[in-house]
Order: sequence, then C-alpha cells, then structure tokens
Amino acid sequence: MQDFNGKVALITGAASGIGYAIAEVLGESGAALSLVDIEAGALAKVEHEFLARGWSVLSQTADVSSFDAVHAAVKSTVHRFGRIDIICNNAGVGLEGPVESWTDAGWSWVLGVNLMGVVNGVRAATPFFKAQNSGHILNVASIGGLTAAANHGQYGASKFAVVGLSQSLRDELAPHGVGVTVLCPGFVKSRIATSARNAPGDLPARQAWLMETGFTGPAKELFQMIERRVDTGLDARAVGEMALRGLRTNAFIVLTEREFLPDIERRQKAVAKAIAVLGQWPTQPQAQAQTHG
Repeated sequence: MQDFNGKVALITGAASGIGYAIAEVLGESGAALSLVDIEAGALAKVEHEFLARGWSVLSQTADVSSFDAVHAAVKSTVHRFGRIDIICNNAGVGLEGPVESWTDAGWSWVLGVNLMGVVNGVRAATPFFKAQNSGHILNVASIGGLTAAANHGQYGASKFAVVGLSQSLRDELAPHGVGVTVLCPGFVKSRIATSARNAPGDLPARQAWLMETGFTGPAKELFQMIERRVDTGLDARAVGEMALRGLRTNAFIVLTEREFLPDIERRQKAVAKAIAVLGQWPTQPQAQAQTHG
C-alpha cells in the first residue's frame, strides 16, 4: 500500500504510545482515522488534537478483548467513512512474574487483550477487506514474540502467538489482496509498564504489590530493568514511522533495533541444532532383533 491518502485506518490502543504514533503518521499521510482505546479521557484528548489538525477522525471506546465491541467499532468505521483499508491491532498489556505469581485472571487478561484483541480485529475487518479485494492488517507484537525472557511467560506466550497468527494470515489472505505485517518493537517509551492500571478485579493491586514487595532476585531485577529501558527506549514516533514503511513495502516482520538480534540468533541456532540431530535419527522404526532359544 503505497498511498495512504483517502484511506481509512482503524487503530486500537490509539490514545498513547505506539498506537498514537501510528495514528499520527497515518493522519499526516492523508488517512482518515478511527481511534479505539479503553481509556475514554485519554482518547478524547487525542481526538481533539487530531481534529484540530484538520484530519477526519472518529473515536470509540472499546475493550478489544470483546469481539462484539471490536466488531461494532469496525462497523461504525465503515458506516462513517464508507470503507476500511487498514486495521492496526496495537492494544496490548504487560503482566510479568514467575510461575508462582500466575493466576487464571492474569492469564485471561493478558491473552484476552494481547492475543484475542488481535484475533477480534482480524475477524471483524477481514470480511470487509475480502469484499473490496484490498486491505492491510498491521499486528503489533513485540521482540518478545521472537525471543523469550525469564519471568515473562504470560507476555511472551501472547506475543509469540501473534507472530504465528500473522504468518498464517499472511499466506491465507494474500490471494484476496490483503497484506499482513507484524511489528516487533523492542523497548519503546510508552505506558505499557503501567498497563495493569486497566486490568479487571484485583489485578492492579496485586501487580502493584508484586512489583513493590513480592518479587526478589532475578524477577525483581528484570522488572527494574524493564522500567528503566521503557523510560529510555525508542521514541514511539520513530516506531510509528517504521510501521508505516512496513505497510508501504508489505513487509512481513518489522523490527525496530538490532539489540536483540543475538537472542533471536540463539533461538535459530537451537532450531538448526535440532534439525541436525533429527538427521541422525532413523526415519523408520527399527525392528527389534529376536532371538530363538
């Protein structure tokens, strides 16, 4: 998709961070914007800002873990603008901790937003894309979807799933004129480190307690490192521009920095080693020798 002028883009998690940046660069490129976020106050401020720039903007508050909510947002977008050309499934949350800290509620929340939020966006937008034989899906995963970190199981599992889903969709939807790109950013200045503020039930209080007093050793060191790196990470605007280039070139994976390449290469070497060992195994079961007395 080379020209965004007159195109219509729906972006989830659009009120801050990477979602805001992607919306901004698309707006500057002439796209009409459908902004979706769970935080109504922050979303209203972004809508006001973008309208002041003279852009065509629709804003909708929605919980992306609900298919009905995402479907309604997509239908409202088509009703307002007459079409939808891009869906950016960006909304995401972080919930870290060792195995002992896991709960059903935590897993449901992380997978509900990070994975099912993407699934719901794809389900809602794809029929429109197929009908017009064009469109582009931009899924925001993470470098954590290509290499895993200790004490990051919930987040990593959700982001690995998004990368795998995107690869499957890219092959499935290409014959219908639909592109699929997955953005895998590293540390970016955003509010994801405090995303538990939007978690349901007692998860916000539980995560705050865990972060302050509940973790020790490597887990605590990891959380402190993440907080530092997010504060000093890439500017979200730069990541938005990288995402735009990915859309223009129909790239499959968009990376934002080279820092994590050794981790990715280590995983690739492990796969290569497994393949090499596989070649040493017999392809057919060996019949056991029988002896007769």
